[in-house]
Amino acid sequence: MIRIDLNHDGLNDLLIREIPYEKAGFSSANSLQAVPQGGGVKIGLEPTRAAAMALGSKIGAPDLFSAGPAVMFNVYGIYYFGSWAYSGTSKYLGIRF
Repeated sequence: MIRIDLNHDGLNDLLIREIPYEKAGFSSANSLQAVPQGGGVKIGLEPTRAAAMALGSKIGAPDLFSAGPAVMFNVYGIYYFGSWAYSGTSKYLGIRF
């Protein structure tokens, strides 16, 4: 688990966590999630998962955001799914606060 304090006030604003879970038909499954911790922090979505954004991407009012956990990617055995699974390197999480 990675705890991130965006404004250096000593409180976690965002967690990046990996959680194991069971999925029918798969022996092992994990989910990597971005989880806002309050304080008005929201995660950019594309359209229902955490967006993997390129450097310099603009975010604003027309974009979708979530105040709840947003899946970055899921791993089912050797299969990867989600916006961060095959996004390459140097991708960024869009955060609004």
